[in-house]
Formats: sequence, C-alpha cells, structure tokens
Amino acid sequence: MEGKEGASAVLKTSGPPVALRLTADHTKLTADGQNLSFVFIELVYQQGNVVYDSNRQVAISQSGGKYSLIPARMPICVCGPHQWVYTH
Repeated sequence: MEGKEGASAVLKTSGPPVALRLTADHTKLTADGQNLSFVFIELVYQQGNVVYDSNRQVAISQSGGKYSLIPARMPICVCGPHQWVYTH
C-alpha cells in the first residue's frame, strides 16, 4: 500500500452506562389523530456512546391522554394495560 494506512479502528473503554437517550423520528406532529412518531430508546455511556451488550430491561407505561402508546416490537413482559417491559 506504499506506506499509506489501509484501515484503522478505535476501541474505547467507557465505564458504566449512565442514561437512557430517547430520540423521536419526528419533532412536530399535527394533533389530528393521523400522525405517528417512533421513539427510539438507547442505553448510553457518559460520552454518549450506545451500550450494545446490555441485558438491562426498560419498562414503558402510559397514562392519560386520548392517544395510544403502541410498542413497535414484542415486549418480554406485558405487565398490564399500557405497560410493557423490553430488554435493551
């Protein structure tokens, strides 16, 4: 490769996970009952890097309001009406 770098990788040790990061795919919705937004939940380290190898669980619940929270993937536990538990 004539002295040129062909590839590189960076490995970082991060410490314990510190937060859940929620990211919505839409920042504005019309209140007409016809809109949908996916909210992604990620477990992150202090630097903001995503934790990919955690087996922690996240519990999600909804109360009030006339619109529904609908899980986008199969929960590991349906704990009651409008309550779900997922593994990360």
